[in-house]
Amino acid sequence: MLVSASGVLVVSLSYAAGREGHSWATVAYWGGHLLTFIPLAAYVLARRTRSKWVAVVGLALSQSLTKWMYSPLVFKFPDELQHRRTAIDILHYHALFHANPSLPVSPRFPGLEEITTSLMSITGLNLYTAGQIVAGLSHVALATGTFVLLRRVTRYAPVQAPPSSRSVSGFPKLRLCPDERVAAVSALIFAISPQNAFFNGLWIYEAPALVFMVVALIAATRRKSVAGLITAVICLAAVTVTHHVTAAITALTLLALGAGMVLQAGLPRRGVVAAERADGWRLLALGAVGAGLAAAWLIFVAPMTYQYLAGPVGDVLSGFLRAGSVGGKAQVGGAAVSPFTTAATVIGTGTMAVLVITGALLAWRGRQNALTRTFAVLGLGFFGLLGIRFLASDGAELAGRLLTYEYLFACVAASLALTQLWTRRRGLTTTVGLIAVVLVCVGNTTSGWPAPWELVPGKFKVDAFESGVDPAGVQAARWIAANLPRNAKVACDFTACSLVGGYGSQFAFADVPGIFYSRSFNLRTRELLSERGIDYVLVDKRIASQRPVGHDYFDHETSVQEAMTPLPPWALDKFDRDPRVHRVYDGGPLVVYDVRGLRGG
Repeated sequence: MLVSASGVLVVSLSYAAGREGHSWATVAYWGGHLLTFIPLAAYVLARRTRSKWVAVVGLALSQSLTKWMYSPLVFKFPDELQHRRTAIDILHYHALFHANPSLPVSPRFPGLEEITTSLMSITGLNLYTAGQIVAGLSHVALATGTFVLLRRVTRYAPVQAPPSSRSVSGFPKLRLCPDERVAAVSALIFAISPQNAFFNGLWIYEAPALVFMVVALIAATRRKSVAGLITAVICLAAVTVTHHVTAAITALTLLALGAGMVLQAGLPRRGVVAAERADGWRLLALGAVGAGLAAAWLIFVAPMTYQYLAGPVGDVLSGFLRAGSVGGKAQVGGAAVSPFTTAATVIGTGTMAVLVITGALLAWRGRQNALTRTFAVLGLGFFGLLGIRFLASDGAELAGRLLTYEYLFACVAASLALTQLWTRRRGLTTTVGLIAVVLVCVGNTTSGWPAPWELVPGKFKVDAFESGVDPAGVQAARWIAANLPRNAKVACDFTACSLVGGYGSQFAFADVPGIFYSRSFNLRTRELLSERGIDYVLVDKRIASQRPVGHDYFDHETSVQEAMTPLPPWALDKFDRDPRVHRVYDGGPLVVYDVRGLRGG
């Protein structure tokens, strides 16, 4: 833990160097990142170490600290800014379900904001501090819960046994795994999944929802326990009101696990006992309860969720039907993917794929209990998500977010591969296992969040997610919140709109590029202002000198060429030339214009 903590310190120094623009910051980051991970991974993989769960939880704590140090003073990640608006509305109105144009479904799933604002009311903390506490505790709790769940799942995993202990069929006999190595390695691999290491540590509604999901699964697998059933139902209700996707996947997971255990009862030589069959029916019943709760919430409280999810689901289906012709969304900005990033992603993904296949085969051919086999076989869904990654439009983001849930199964299969092969060569097993998990960790880091061009916080980059947020933008958004009417309609570019919605408490429109690209306020532009009811325009002058990194300037760009080329100076000068437009804020690179005089004129 001491060596790992020194790695966290090196990462902190790399962040400081990145903000100062030093070229060695990225190298220092990777050194600190590996120094944080390798000692804990080696401890978990070693055969004779004890209390392995401490290393798993220590890794989660290190990840939480690393995420917090990335932006230690303000929310700057787009997802966090979207949820900030919902929390501010709860504090302002003392009621739920007020419209949030930045993330329309957020107010209908207020679990995260309810927890955070309650903590604020009790302690007097500000929103940022309370949010970081909730996010950090959720991340550490998820690591702890994952270990407890996987320990229960793999409690009958076979360990090294002499040939004399084998059954007539040639399979090793069931033996209790005394050092819980399989569970610890599984939890370690889950902790380094592409989105879990950083993204799931953000202040977003997945953070507490994942904890509720894992606790529900833990309670559901408690045999002959009334308290377990009650706890499972409570957690199913909690996840239902916290996050739509997690609620659906929790119900599907329970149904899949239950079906897998029940179906195995009819297979020859699977070793499924009557108690496991009963466990399967219990999981099926709880899955039906979870599905019913989620469906009722969607129908009566959050019907807009269907429309919200229709886009991503349609992209996935379209990608598969067209055999990849729509492809994953390419970067349009000036951030080139380095050869190291590409190689690390491919090698890490390939290593994980080999581990998953090997572990699934070992689970099916071995004498693990029905629950372990079901987890390992469901881990093969990893390859389905790889298909989404390469075939669906914007598949990288979709697959990355779904991998968090799939890794809960894939990590069991990978752990079986790492702990069951070469059982007579202990040193070889540990060494190969450490190399494999390090490759997976590096590959998942380059393919996860933050994006490769902003692993280390650095200088401002226009429309580049968190790198596009700087003090000037935050100041402008806070001025808007203090001086403009609440819920005014503001047109802006992508990053500016994240700030206007999160800090400015306004309706932000990033999908009206015509207002910015037009040479003058002609009839079509004025009609667009009137149709959308635009009151103000926030102009970041830097979009006339920098290309966007990782995102377009605006949603629904009219052409790829526009998305890759800085706006011509005359496109922004028109705001100062027209006497009907009034400059109401000038913050250097960011200017706010009152355009109400143009509407209908």
